[in-house]
Amino acid sequence: MPATARDDLVRQTRETLAGVIEDRDATNIKRCLDLLRQLGEEQMTEQDDAAIKLLVDLNCVPTALYRHFDKAGLLLYAGVSMNVTGRTAQHETSSAWFAQVETIKLEWFESRQAALMAEERAIKTEKPLHNVIFNGKANARAQERAPREILPAR
Repeated sequence: MPATARDDLVRQTRETLAGVIEDRDATNIKRCLDLLRQLGEEQMTEQDDAAIKLLVDLNCVPTALYRHFDKAGLLLYAGVSMNVTGRTAQHETSSAWFAQVETIKLEWFESRQAALMAEERAIKTEKPLHNVIFNGKANARAQERAPREILPAR
């Protein structure tokens, strides 16, 4: 596509984006942002940032429920993220259990709220080994970290 045609399409898309942000039209905000990415507009503008914040406010950002399994198929951890690659990298550097991960399965939801509800249900029913919240382990972990009372010698 010639540079001028591309530039015209980017300008038109940005104008459309401004209108759909004002209308709070989540579907068309997503379409405009997708088109801008396809056109190679990698630099985030204030307008792009406002559009993404609005999508979050409208609870319309696709979010994944991810599950980490070991070689034997044991569920190690379940969580949610809008950026699964980035979250996986965080687990890789900060979670001792990550070295056991053999398979990662993703389930996508239209909103973060829907993904959070599915995560809670998954943790309560599937009992991932390393999840603390919703798994009945939160209090046990807090007790493990609590300072031990030192009793006087008798």
